[in-house]
Amino acid sequence: MSESRRLLQVDSDDAVREQTATVVREATAFEYEGVSTAQAALSRLSSSTFDCVVTAAQLPERDGVALLDSIRAEHDDVAVVFCDDVSDPTVPASALNRGADGYVHRDEEDWPQELLERVHDAARTRRERRDHRRASSILDSLFEQVPEHIHLYVKDETGTHIRVTDTLFDADMLLGKPDYEVVGVPPGECETYQDDLEVIDTGERVVDREERSPLYEKWFSTWKVPWRDDGSVAGLIGFTEDITERKRYEQRLERLTERFELAVAVTGVGVVDWDLNSRDVNFHGAAAAILGLDDRATLSPSTLRDQVHPEDVNAIDRLVDPGDASEIDVEFRVPSVAGWRWVQLTGECRTDEAGVPERVIGIVADTTERKERQRARTRHRKRITALHDVAAALQHCDTRTAVCERTIEAADDVLAFDQCAIMLREGDRLPIEASSEGLDVDAIDPLAVDEGLAGQCFQQGSASTAPDIRENDIARYRDDCRSVLSVPVGEHGVFQAISAEVDHFDADDLELAELLLTHTATALTRLDRERELERQTERLQRQNDRLDRFASIVSHDLRNPLEVARGHLDLSEADDEHLDRVAAMHERMDELLEDLLTLAREGDRVTDTERIELESLAAQCWQSVETDGATLDVAGTLSFGADPSGVQQLLENLYRNSVEHAATADDPSVTIRVGPLEDGFFLEDDGPGIAPEIRDRIFEPGFSTDETGTGYGLSIVAEIAESHDWTISVGESDDGGVRFEITGVDVVGCE
Repeated sequence: MSESRRLLQVDSDDAVREQTATVVREATAFEYEGVSTAQAALSRLSSSTFDCVVTAAQLPERDGVALLDSIRAEHDDVAVVFCDDVSDPTVPASALNRGADGYVHRDEEDWPQELLERVHDAARTRRERRDHRRASSILDSLFEQVPEHIHLYVKDETGTHIRVTDTLFDADMLLGKPDYEVVGVPPGECETYQDDLEVIDTGERVVDREERSPLYEKWFSTWKVPWRDDGSVAGLIGFTEDITERKRYEQRLERLTERFELAVAVTGVGVVDWDLNSRDVNFHGAAAAILGLDDRATLSPSTLRDQVHPEDVNAIDRLVDPGDASEIDVEFRVPSVAGWRWVQLTGECRTDEAGVPERVIGIVADTTERKERQRARTRHRKRITALHDVAAALQHCDTRTAVCERTIEAADDVLAFDQCAIMLREGDRLPIEASSEGLDVDAIDPLAVDEGLAGQCFQQGSASTAPDIRENDIARYRDDCRSVLSVPVGEHGVFQAISAEVDHFDADDLELAELLLTHTATALTRLDRERELERQTERLQRQNDRLDRFASIVSHDLRNPLEVARGHLDLSEADDEHLDRVAAMHERMDELLEDLLTLAREGDRVTDTERIELESLAAQCWQSVETDGATLDVAGTLSFGADPSGVQQLLENLYRNSVEHAATADDPSVTIRVGPLEDGFFLEDDGPGIAPEIRDRIFEPGFSTDETGTGYGLSIVAEIAESHDWTISVGESDDGGVRFEITGVDVVGCE
């Protein structure tokens, strides 16, 4: 299938593009695409491949000549033909001088046909020029990369060298000369020259002609092929290879070819060729060394059986008699200086016509390292599984000591750390919480949190190994310790394992230790949370007990006298408005006591609320407080949901606080102002205010600046606010008095 050709037209005239597209699609095999601007054309050229660009001379924002310059700079293989109706005679000359491949005027009726001819010619010329450059580039690369033992050359139709490599022969000696001039003999007596003429005249190749050169006393192999130009032979291309070494060792290589066919692609292995009938054996490469045998000439199956590990004798039986299978793949162990070496032999057991094994040919490889890696991976997986089991066990430990002791057991059993310890922080020290039996804890003084390798590990929060502590300035030196592994136990402390061997701990030890101590830190954190939860539970229980006692005292010691006072009031027959107010106050006190007892016994969160109007409630509460000399100013109203009794007690306590603390003997008057906020309300006065240094204490139960005060008024205010999930804050009013702001209120409406 021929490669498709593509044409891109750049013209702002839609009609011209449409007419060109119709002609191109009907009369050519070009794929047509049209754009209206030079920028669009460059964008398409950057993302797609085109053989030719047809452009107008006049374009929006950028003329055709400028577009031509851009195409030549980035896409020189693309042909560019101008097609326009401009009358300026300098435009075609300018375009052609700048590298255009043609110019077509649209002032003639047959301009579309002329355009097609110019496009075909321009595209073909550019393609031929590109192919020529590519072929020339390939030839240049070929001549540059020819190895030293090959001589590459090109000769013209007369057999004269026109291009040669400077390998094997002197290029200056060959260039411009046929072979007979180089050798210095008549043309008819030069065989290589006659070969050249035959290739050029007949077009037949010379393939791998081997001949010995008396001039150089070497063997050469020559290849010659005709070089054609426009269908006719214009010369030849040939190469000559120095095969002297190949000829010298050819016979020997032929004998060894079969033996090394299986080993040519393998390094670090050996090849064995074993005749089972004659017992003759040939070892090649590292075969004898891998098998632990001397470079012997004969080998019997019984000798090899005696050589291998007793458990692997059956592998030798399968080697010399594989049964119906001819392929061999067995593994066995042979003695080595370090113990036993694993060997793998893969190959073929050949049989005679009767099916009796007669010859073993195979590759021998030392697989000890691979076996060790397999065993190491298996051990690693088992240790990780064991550590996950330890993690589950740690979650059932109920003390810090138990967690640490279980960790030490795992470090000993799973990680094989026979000397290790866990140090948990206590203040500024790191005393040992648990250690292995092989560690003399009494001889070790607790470290400071910033002392030694343990302190460094704790401060940095990263695990590390010290291959030799005698070369470490931070480590504390011990006679029985040379290498140390340190792992942080979260924020709780440090785990350390020591060894008397230098560089005892490897990367796997560090990785697994980090995994184990991560589980340990998780367990210790769990215990800390549980202990904190227990302490909080105990505190809450004590608080509840105190509340119960308080409720009992209030219920008995305060309510009983109140009931007595109410009884005497009921017996009074006087009709006095003061007695009526006393009766109302008794009812109010009873309500307050009932609410206080409910709050103490049933919880501190308000669940039942009613809609409250701030203005009316503020005025109502004002009537319940001794306010001689004080003035109330309600600045707007607010509708919100809350417990009416609680809010009433809150406002009354704040009123009393202002009246009692803002009024003075000299000036008993005080103005108290109540008003709405965006999400709550405020209460402020124009008294002396509260000093900043004690503002954070005024809500504490029992705190008061007045020796006669109980210190519970504002604490009750804070509890009521908290029971509604409100926030209460204290500050200074514009008049210098105190200002309380209650926010977080469930506002319904505000005026």
